[in-house]
This record gives sequence, structure tokens and C-alpha cells, in this order.
Amino acid sequence: QKQVKDLSSPIYITVYYSSDISKENPVYGRYAEFVLQFLKRYQQQNPEKIFITVKDPQPFSENEKEAQKAELKSYLSADGRTNLYFGAVFADSEGQTQVIDSFSPERDFWLEQDITTLLNRFKHESRDIVGLISPIHQMIEQKYGQKAETYAFIDELSSRYDILPLAANVSEIPLNVDVLIV
Repeated sequence: QKQVKDLSSPIYITVYYSSDISKENPVYGRYAEFVLQFLKRYQQQNPEKIFITVKDPQPFSENEKEAQKAELKSYLSADGRTNLYFGAVFADSEGQTQVIDSFSPERDFWLEQDITTLLNRFKHESRDIVGLISPIHQMIEQKYGQKAETYAFIDELSSRYDILPLAANVSEIPLNVDVLIV
């Protein structure tokens, strides 16, 4: 609640929700209602700063082009002819955007954390720096042009903090490191 009330500039949330997705999968229909109600609770906490728009990206429409441009994840309909979307684009008045490429019932437990973390990125504050001494991180970084494997732990850290990889034989920890993980 504090994060939402402390927003300094307006946040515009555009939810791309294909109306046909609930016909294809009723679970998504119920989950979409839950997500929209959840977002409205955020809006109720700070109605002067949070604005929500819901768009139905029908095939070949301008809304579908917007969803594709935002790189939202699409699902094929049962007949394989239509892309279905259920994601959101968050934007501030300065044009900075953050995306939830798809809302998934499997991530239901993390919905509040995902949205709050995303909203927090609009504060324009510097993020804490995590020094990371890890042979795994070094292997990820050294894929030389190939798509590197990702690890959930590293992904979660990167979503909240700036990661500063450090060599295993580092003799001095840089002063700008807030937390060190070995």
C-alpha cells in the first residue's frame, strides 16, 4: 500500500485481454476477473496516479499490433488461427514502460509481488547493488553469442537489484556493493 501511495507520477496500465481466451480455457476467464479486480484495488489506493485500460486484441486489429509491439506472449486458439493475449503494459508519463508479458494462473501466488515490484521500478530511485561471487553466474555470462541458460535465482535477483559479478579471487569488495552473496 505504501508503494502505491508513494507514486510520484501517474502510471497507465493497459491490460491486453483477448475475450476469446475464456472460451478456450475457462480457468483463464476466472483468473482474468481476479487480475482485473486486483489491479482495481491498486487503483483504489491511489486513483489520481493509477489508470487502467482494458483492450481486446482481436486478430489483425490495432490492439493486436500494440500487444505484439509490447512483446506480450500469445497463445494460439484451439483452431490454431487466432492469437490470444493476456498481459499488461505499465507506462509512466515519461514514456518508461514495464511489461508483464502474460498473466498466468500458475503465478497466482506471486501476482502482488510481481505488480508491486514492477510499480516500484517507476520511482527512479537507484536500486541496491548486490555483489555476486558465483561460478554459475560466470558460466552464464560466458556463452559467447549463444543464448545463455537462465537460473531462477539469478533472474529474481536481477529483477529487484543491480547485480555486480565479482571474481572468486577478489581481494576487496567495492564500496558501492550493498549486499554480497557468495
